[in-house]
Amino acid sequence: MMNCIDRLLRVFFFFFAVQLFGGTGNYKIESAIPGYGDAKKTYLLTLFLPFNPTIFSYASDPAVKKTCDYWWPKNRFFSGQDGLGHSCNLLWIDDTKHELDILRHSIDKVKQASAIYTVTHLSKRGSNYSALKSFLESFDFTLLGHWYWENQGGHAIFIKKELFNAAMHTLNYSPSNFCALSSASQNNLERYFQPANGKSLEHKIDGVDFIYMINLDERPEKFAKTSKELENFGIFPYRFSAVNGWKLSTEALNQVGVKFSSEFGREKFLGSIYREIEGQECLGNEIIRPNGETFFSLGMSRGAIGIVLSHLSVLQDAFDSGYQTIWVMEDDVEAVSDPNRISQLIPTLDRYVEDWDILFTDTDTKDHHGKHVPCRAVAARPNVPIGPLSSFFQRFYPVGADFSRIGMRYGAYSMIVRRSGMEKILQYFKNYGIFIPYDMDIWLNSNLKMYSVAQDIISHRAGSATDNSYPTYSKESNP
Repeated sequence: MMNCIDRLLRVFFFFFAVQLFGGTGNYKIESAIPGYGDAKKTYLLTLFLPFNPTIFSYASDPAVKKTCDYWWPKNRFFSGQDGLGHSCNLLWIDDTKHELDILRHSIDKVKQASAIYTVTHLSKRGSNYSALKSFLESFDFTLLGHWYWENQGGHAIFIKKELFNAAMHTLNYSPSNFCALSSASQNNLERYFQPANGKSLEHKIDGVDFIYMINLDERPEKFAKTSKELENFGIFPYRFSAVNGWKLSTEALNQVGVKFSSEFGREKFLGSIYREIEGQECLGNEIIRPNGETFFSLGMSRGAIGIVLSHLSVLQDAFDSGYQTIWVMEDDVEAVSDPNRISQLIPTLDRYVEDWDILFTDTDTKDHHGKHVPCRAVAARPNVPIGPLSSFFQRFYPVGADFSRIGMRYGAYSMIVRRSGMEKILQYFKNYGIFIPYDMDIWLNSNLKMYSVAQDIISHRAGSATDNSYPTYSKESNP
């Protein structure tokens, strides 16, 4: 369920360039965020702007307003010199070969802006791009991305350095002597948990009291495919109807997130807020402040929030049912080897470790090409005390021939969870609320003892459809 590119977006920022051959030159991308090509550059802008930005456009193409209205339904849009007296969040320039002149004659808007979208021009004889870049850097902007044809031109996005650094700090956090900020008391998450109805005794194997598979009602084909594959091994998971984050009310989102009750001092983090304005939901990204509003980690989608609530719903049902050991799967997994091995591996791990909480049935999550993706970075959770990165790395070591102790990982696709793990995870979220994706959050609880098998048994199905970033089960909702 968790999209790999979204996960990387939260924890890796670096500049890079790629070349695509075609046309009259090489197409290049210089971007602070990998994996986002020309078609998704406007989405990147949304990560740094409030829900209702004031946009000043110097563009002759009417599609610019249509694009801005799509991404920011509550924006205030002005063309050219209109809107004098209004502050500026986004300056959008799409005027052939005059972008630098426009910037020089719009100093007040440049100073106010959080982001600038502009065309660029390049040529073998000379370029105004380097001058444009230097000009914006003198006003504390940094390059977010440049998408262009070599020796011709393209489009670039610049972000105010304060916001860019706050995003860097948020998504690629380096905890050191961290003291968590206090958060307002959370409302009862259980009111948004999904019940497990119609359970039977067939959903178990030796050593496992119950087997759950989380599946959206809108995705019956995913459950059908995966469960049929497991049936070949005599394994019949119970279909758990997932919490669909895309159908939660704005009020519900603001109940399950985090409200901060103290200042951050020198540290600045960028977060996301869901608001409802005149009956329409708006998502904005702002520097986190103790202003009584509910924040999530930057870019935390409704789909990701639904995943957290789905997993917590399963754990609550299992705990209330008195289960000692459960198997929790998401619906985008596949059998790499005979899953009945798990019945033998559980008592083997018991002989090595008496108090383990989680056993993952694969070594790591995978990207769209089936390559393992190790986790070696932390996203900030400002209301939770987080140890230094070294403390997570120290938890990696082999345990016998069949297991490894692990300190961090992506992916919660297939996990054996002991009762102690159920209790620790439930208490953690009830204390601290929902803030970052489930698989990037649970291991921030230093008391959680996680292990993985040495060889994949049940693992993520590479390239599986996901509804995390968008509800792709509905084509009308897919931008």
